[in-house]
This record gives sequence, C-alpha cells and structure tokens, in this order.
Amino acid sequence: MRSTTPLRVLEVTHYMPPHVGGIEFVTESLVHGLRDLGHTVRWVASATPSQAGIDGDCIRVPAMNILEETIGLPYPFWAPNGVTQLYREVELADVVHIHDCLYLGSIVATCAAKATQTPIVLTQHVGEVPFGPVLDPIQRIAYQTIGKQIIQRVDHRVTCSHHVAQYFYDLGLRSSFSIIPNAVDTSRFAALSVASRTQLRRRWGIPNHQPVLLTVGRLVPKKALRTTLATLRLLRHLDPVLFVVGDGPEAHLLQHQPNVTHQPYIPAAEMADVYRCADVFILPSQGEGLPLSVQEALLSGLPAVVSDDAAFRRNLQDCPAVHFASSPENLATATIRALQHPVSGQKWAQQRWHTTRFVEEYATLLQSIVRAEARACL
Repeated sequence: MRSTTPLRVLEVTHYMPPHVGGIEFVTESLVHGLRDLGHTVRWVASATPSQAGIDGDCIRVPAMNILEETIGLPYPFWAPNGVTQLYREVELADVVHIHDCLYLGSIVATCAAKATQTPIVLTQHVGEVPFGPVLDPIQRIAYQTIGKQIIQRVDHRVTCSHHVAQYFYDLGLRSSFSIIPNAVDTSRFAALSVASRTQLRRRWGIPNHQPVLLTVGRLVPKKALRTTLATLRLLRHLDPVLFVVGDGPEAHLLQHQPNVTHQPYIPAAEMADVYRCADVFILPSQGEGLPLSVQEALLSGLPAVVSDDAAFRRNLQDCPAVHFASSPENLATATIRALQHPVSGQKWAQQRWHTTRFVEEYATLLQSIVRAEARACL
C-alpha cells in the first residue's frame, strides 16, 4: 500500500542506533517503513555514542550522556545548538512524531510545534519504570508535571499497550490514547533444527549438552538481572547456561558467575541466530512497555518466562508459550516447565506483530492528523 499524500515527517527520539534500545529499534523500523510508503522522514536524536552531525536524513545532535554512564538513567542532555537545530527541523515538517514525553527532545519539539502550528503526535512507550527509591518519586513528579503538560498539548497520543494508557489515566490524565502494538521484522526470526542449533552454540562457545537460558537487554535495574541470577542458582541441578546479551551499569553482576556466557554487544543483524541457539527466554523485568526482545524470542519459537508485570500480562496472557512468575522460586519452576514441555508461540506472534500492519497504522494516523490540521486552518 502506498500513501496517497506524501508527508514530511520528523521523528524525535532520545537516542538512535548504534545506541541500543527498544525505542531506537521501533523508530528505525518505522522510519524505513514510512520511507517505503513514499514519505520523506527526518530523524533527530542525541549523537551518543556516535559523533554529532548529519548522515542523510539522520541528524545527531551533540549531547552529554552522563546520567546513563553513571547511574543507568537513559536521559541525554542536548547542547544548545542541538535544540536550535531541532527547532529548524520542526519548521520544515508537515507532522512531528515524538517518543516518550519526558525527554528533552520531546519537550523542545512540542514547544516548537505549538509555536509553528505544526501538528504533533506522541508515542508513549512506557509508564512508570522502576529506578529505585531515590529516582522513582522524582519520576512520578515529572510525569505529574512536565509529562502531563506534554501529553495534553500534543494533537494525538499513541501507546503500544493498554496498561501504559491506564497508568496515565490513574494519574488523572483524561486524554485518550490510540493503541498500536510495536512490530518486529517477522521474516528475520524463525526456529531452526537441532543440528543447526548445535552449530550456533559452537559459534558462541556454549556447550551443546546444557540447557540454555537467554536474556537480552540493557543491564539496568528494571531488567531484574539479580532476579535472573537468583533463578539460575535455583536451577543448578539442571546445569544450565545463562546466555546474557547486553551491556549497562549492572554488567558487573555477571563477573565470576558460573555457567554464564556474556556478550555485551551483538549486531542486530546477528540477533536471530542468538535466539535460535537457546532453549528458553527469561526476562523478569518491571516497568516495560513490551520489550522487543520478548517479541523476537517468541517469533523465534522460544518459550518465554517473564514476570507478572502488567505489560506482560496485558500483552501476552493468551500466548501459549509464555509463563508468568514473580519470585526466583516461581521463575525457576516456570523455567523447568518450559524446558520439559516446550511450546512455540511463533504463529501467535506472527499474527500480531507484522511490520506492514504497524507502519500502515502509523501512516494512516499521521495523514489524518495533517488533514485535520489543514481543515482547522481553512
């Protein structure tokens, strides 16, 4: 399907690849998809970890990333000239699409869009994210003040999950959200034969005779790595290997851990092979939207063991391959059940997370926002 009216779309995120994160990957998929439909798409984000500059239609603005580097809080501070550059890009756009309400780029883009009368759409990927007893109250106050103002000022709000919308309704927000589930490139992920899996395990230095538990993501507190390691210890009678892909401030927890294989970074193009070499995916995280890693694992045919977090329950409750648990003891029991009676959720996932549906829903939404703005100006 090609859109009837090509748009100039501006995407604004806190990071972009090669920085690793769910919002970065979702936005990258959307940018490519919208371009395939005939739209012109510019993307502005902080430069870290790359150099500032313009690479085609990707604008990387200079920024300090000290909070993520020191305490694991993914909040870059943009330089003043980056703010000015973003304002110029807003002026050139037909519609602005920001991702999450509290980031500096989202705040600046909203103010610029209102000043230039450019329609603006917000995708709120998450609600409350657990950072600890010091940052959690600050986060809640930020949502109740700055976040609430941004959410109310945009022209349309989207989220990938009903539980995120519910979080903001509970804060007193009465603005509605559209629900557009995140997509995954379903063609990249598929289960392999036992023989092929043996070859892949050899590639990563993982013994073939041991069950492999896989976890993927930034090693920050919300991913509950300590809980995963506690679960691993409870499963030591099975002699499993925990394959961890990702880096972050909690990477030190993996040092000197028996039966742990850690790869801080694997290119996205190779991640399909990572899922194929595992037996079970495990992620007892909290405060998520819906992590792409869980979607990719299910598309690869892996059973998944996840927490009782509202995001997982709301989005995965009818998937036959998903096990929910909370404590390490329950997670260990669920993992044993997944190993002994593996069920694939591949077909279930393919029906829900196809990229074409995702891009076309956003394209239709952005065009409707632009048309509504044009009618209002007549």
